[in-house]
Amino acid sequence: MRHWGRRTGRAILSWVTAAAAVAGFATAAGAAVAGSVTTNAMTWSTTNGDILVSRIVDVGDTQLLVLGGNFTSVLTRAGATVAARNFAVLDASSGDVVYAGRNVDSYVRAADAHDGVLYVGGDFGTFAGQSRPRVAALSLSTWALTGFNPGLSGRVKAIVAGPSYLYLGGTFSGVRAYRYSDGHEGFRVSTDCAVHALLLSPDGAALYIGGFQNTTSGLVQHAIAKVDATTGAPDPAFTLALTKDSGGCGGAGSTAYDGENTISLAFDTARNRLLVGNGGKYNTFYVVNPATGHSDYRIVSVADVQAILVLGPTYLLGIHGSKTTHNFIGQYAASNGALLPWDPELRGYQGNADGGNNGVQSLCLDAKLGRMYVAGAFLTQNGTARKSLAVFSYT
Repeated sequence: MRHWGRRTGRAILSWVTAAAAVAGFATAAGAAVAGSVTTNAMTWSTTNGDILVSRIVDVGDTQLLVLGGNFTSVLTRAGATVAARNFAVLDASSGDVVYAGRNVDSYVRAADAHDGVLYVGGDFGTFAGQSRPRVAALSLSTWALTGFNPGLSGRVKAIVAGPSYLYLGGTFSGVRAYRYSDGHEGFRVSTDCAVHALLLSPDGAALYIGGFQNTTSGLVQHAIAKVDATTGAPDPAFTLALTKDSGGCGGAGSTAYDGENTISLAFDTARNRLLVGNGGKYNTFYVVNPATGHSDYRIVSVADVQAILVLGPTYLLGIHGSKTTHNFIGQYAASNGALLPWDPELRGYQGNADGGNNGVQSLCLDAKLGRMYVAGAFLTQNGTARKSLAVFSYT
């Protein structure tokens, strides 16, 4: 494990997410059959660098794919090269560039949308040539920047757009909740270390916070906590015992990342389970009770669990490590965690990947088009050049 740039999971509102009602296990066949994911990706647009976040958003009858990361151009399905620095929005059907990032001076790590506005977070100080330290907001109808500008000093690594608040998490040691009505801060949740993942419960009542933290607003609990989504008060009844870094906040030297740190979250609404992905010395995935934190089972991964997606009765886990089969991604039975045969054969490492973390860094679904978007820092899919983005059909 190295330096992470994490994404948020989503369970409600405009994103196509873990809650999508999709049936079926995947097979190793190259063609799609009922209840499967194709092994070979379609010819589609890619980028020339590392993708850290991918999200699907609905704008009327149009599906948009939002991409953020560390790249300078989009290579379209039609063969054109479109300059887009660290951020781009594509038509999810055609792969055409709808909005290309200009003068976004550093990584984009997180995105979410609410009421016609797209919120984007990361390391940047300027966005579209204007001062927007770490977070910017774009109108989805005009692509103009809104006035939202909280002026954060630390990186934004996770964004969740709830019904009343916009939640931001990152290296500013905690979570900040901003009201949509006036853009002002409503409340804070303090943590002693960086936050890497946020997830709102399906009913909007609880916010799950994942990261390196050992305390959350005074509650002592490592890596993950549950708080009230309207007040930020921690819930002491939720307890998932994860291994703490001996050096604290990721540690350093011989103690660096020697515990379990939560870097990805998702919700399985059909089974009412919280899904927790971790990295560090112990690369683990937990299926837990969202009220108590008690674990149904655990999967030990070969590397950091960077992304989680629910697909019918299965879970897909994106990782940065490689092995002979199921490289960078694996599909597991939701009932018991058994590894399934689907393997898209992702290969290759990018030199510009965030902190050296290659592989699959983001996963999202488009239920209307029946597509799964696999994004990250790989180079090929089943021997075909598919840098950073592979798009699969599912039924």
